[in-house]
This record gives sequence, C-alpha cells and structure tokens, in this order.
Amino acid sequence: QGEANLGDGALYTQKMQALLNGWKKVFLNPDFKLYFAQLAPFTYGGDKTRLPRIWEAQQKFADNEKDAGMAVINDVGNLKDIHPSDKKTVGELLKQNDAVANAYTLYVVGEGLEKRNDDFAAEVAAQVAAAKQA
Repeated sequence: QGEANLGDGALYTQKMQALLNGWKKVFLNPDFKLYFAQLAPFTYGGDKTRLPRIWEAQQKFADNEKDAGMAVINDVGNLKDIHPSDKKTVGELLKQNDAVANAYTLYVVGEGLEKRNDDFAAEVAAQVAAAKQA
C-alpha cells in the first residue's frame, strides 16, 4: 500500500521490484506485468517531503521496469480523503498505461482452519501449472 511506508523513501523502489519479482516467481510467469496507482495525495502529517519521496521512488520503479506501469494520480482525489472516491479516473489512467485484465484464474489456497500447508508457494505453483494444462 505505501501509507505505512512513507518513511522508506528511495527504498520503496527496491520493495516494488521485490514485489514484482516475487509474483513472477510464485505465479511461474516471467512476463507478469504490474500496473499500479501512485500513492494518493493526502495530508499524511509530519514531514511534508515523505510523500514526494515515495512518488519519486514509485516513478523510478515504473520508468526502469519494462513490466511495470504507474497511473499518476497526484491530481485526483481529496487531500482529506486517503482513498480517492473517483475510481473511474484512476481506472482510465491505468488503462492509458495498457493495464488490462486478459484472464482471471481462481486459486483455491485453503479451505479453513483445519487445512495445514507449510509451503504456500508450492501450492500456488501447482495450481498455476494445473490451470495452464486445463
């Protein structure tokens, strides 16, 4: 999300890269694309330079990663509302970055408290492999 990471500044670039690399690995998809919305403008309080530093880190990640795209939303929303209500504009901005949903796959990971699985990544990988064969 980012709200709790405002103090991370430039580290956010590496965190976004780690997120994308992890998803590529877990979903066995080296071409996985990550499209995201810039952290929303909001009066987070405290140091007024924290949010712009996160925005810079997000932009750096989007600029340097061929499999990522960012919708810039610093002019969408309300500084007093952390979650902009104008979702349509955010969606249109993501669409301009070629963010599309080509397919959906349902991954059933667990069935309740009785199920125990110590290797979540292996379980998801098996489901991805089965879905590809179907």
